[in-house]
Amino acid sequence: MKLPLTLLSLAAAVVPAMANQPAVQDEDVAVMVIIGQSNADGSAFSDPAIDKQMWEWYTTTPQAENLNIWYRSTQVINEPNALGQVARHVMEGKVRDAAPGWMKLWYRNNNVAGRTAMNMIHGTGTYSDVAQMRRGIEGRLGQRFVEAYPGRELYVIKLGVSGSGIDTWANRKDDTNWKFFADSVYAPAIQSLLSQGKRPRMAGVWWMQGCADDSMSEVDYRARLDTLVNRLDSRLGFGKVPVYIGAIPAPGASATPEGSVGFSPAVEAAKLAVAASRPNVTVIPTESAPMQYEEMFKGKIHFNHEGVNRIADILMDSIQKRGPQSWAPFLHSSADWELAWEEQFDGDTFNPKVWTKIPRGTANWNDVMSDADTLYAVRNGNLVLRGIKAYPALRDTVPYVTGGLYTKGKVAFGCGRVEIRAKLQGARGAWPAIWMLPAPVDGKDVAWPKGGEIDIMERLNFDDFVYQTVHSYYTYVLGEKDHPKQGSTGKIDPDGYNVYAVELYPDSLSFYVNDVHTFTYPRIATDKEGQFPFDAPYYLLIDMQLGGSWVGAVDVNDLPVEMLVDRVSYYRRRN
Repeated sequence: MKLPLTLLSLAAAVVPAMANQPAVQDEDVAVMVIIGQSNADGSAFSDPAIDKQMWEWYTTTPQAENLNIWYRSTQVINEPNALGQVARHVMEGKVRDAAPGWMKLWYRNNNVAGRTAMNMIHGTGTYSDVAQMRRGIEGRLGQRFVEAYPGRELYVIKLGVSGSGIDTWANRKDDTNWKFFADSVYAPAIQSLLSQGKRPRMAGVWWMQGCADDSMSEVDYRARLDTLVNRLDSRLGFGKVPVYIGAIPAPGASATPEGSVGFSPAVEAAKLAVAASRPNVTVIPTESAPMQYEEMFKGKIHFNHEGVNRIADILMDSIQKRGPQSWAPFLHSSADWELAWEEQFDGDTFNPKVWTKIPRGTANWNDVMSDADTLYAVRNGNLVLRGIKAYPALRDTVPYVTGGLYTKGKVAFGCGRVEIRAKLQGARGAWPAIWMLPAPVDGKDVAWPKGGEIDIMERLNFDDFVYQTVHSYYTYVLGEKDHPKQGSTGKIDPDGYNVYAVELYPDSLSFYVNDVHTFTYPRIATDKEGQFPFDAPYYLLIDMQLGGSWVGAVDVNDLPVEMLVDRVSYYRRRN
């Protein structure tokens, strides 16, 4: 079948954990991404006294030449979307005051002279009078950066979309702003660096947004923010990147006593919850940053010039605390990989054109499988597969039942990278698995073990690690489990989401957990039968298994247990 193409990705394929990243080299350059609403773009009214200080610094400090920012003319429009909202969308600007490309970073806009702060105010052009009056965090951020890292180059990639809701960045039903950022701003900026022979390292992503979503629930905002961080981790080409999220100041708790008119306790709680669950995410406090009154909003919604500079100081303090060792190295460009197909489970149920419920069988892995609807759900952007204690209404003969899906006969995967992000609840006797079997040939199953089996993830009970294994006639019947090594394990966060992946090549399989390489199984020269049957299409199985000789007995007091799958992604090498 022909798989639908989605957003082309700068996705990383081999991503070391942040703690294991290589040391920053002299020829590496730092990249900083700034995205979000108008407070990310920069809507502070200019302050003459601060401008004077910054003018002196930028015109007298040689290190200012090391600061760069990507320019592209844009405008923001209001239009209806598939969610029934009147959304704020960014698009190509009608005012072309300069061509797209790198300019020298400045504290204010001066595109005619080839230096800018890339402030985009309602499509008026960044050299317009209204844009000239506005300031963002990048002017002060640049100062602090060269003070902290003299001699190092900084490249800022920025897209602020005033009034944009998070849905336009992280909801497949309307991710217009994410797509414009990824395809029209970010990708050409990174490719420009690579074409110059630069070696980019991601110092951080600054996300400042929330006011447009002040009526959104904590659960919904957190789900969207999780999706956004996933995209930043998987589609920028740097792997897991440092993400800094700006807070919105609350009334009575900041330098602006009344706080922001866009403050929402639910949104701020969601930001803290995401940061608490992800070591690469930090919420930046803004209580000490003053705001400015604006008649249009009948209150204070944007930080003033002193405020945006104060935020830049707090942000740089955090970046310095993490240190350059946290800067993610660039791994693969769009010239290497493309996202060919993805399932994000955004609907109300799983797609029957892709997935089928796994029928019951006689093996340990499927002998309590059931098609009962209570075992299957799509909830908050996750596929949910359950293992539960059987009850009379099920009219079943087993003490507990489980749910599982496969793509057999519908979607098959060849050479490329299969990646699944999932959260696994623990229980005694729980055996969740994500694995692959050979696609049927002429409508008939390929006999096991001759066709091979690829176990991307198996977890037992409450383990804080998973197994990744290959099986074949060579390993199972002939017992050749160490020549080459048949499998390995990978550490996981037992209470959170983890990413499991396998890369399929004609001559090898490479396995990853949270983008850390665990092992590679190669094709070798041997006269023994069936050593590498893996150069054929395979289908995917995802199941919440219970019990068996390997995992041990099930304790029904631990049930129900759930397996949550956030996404399934398939990347292919270009060309």
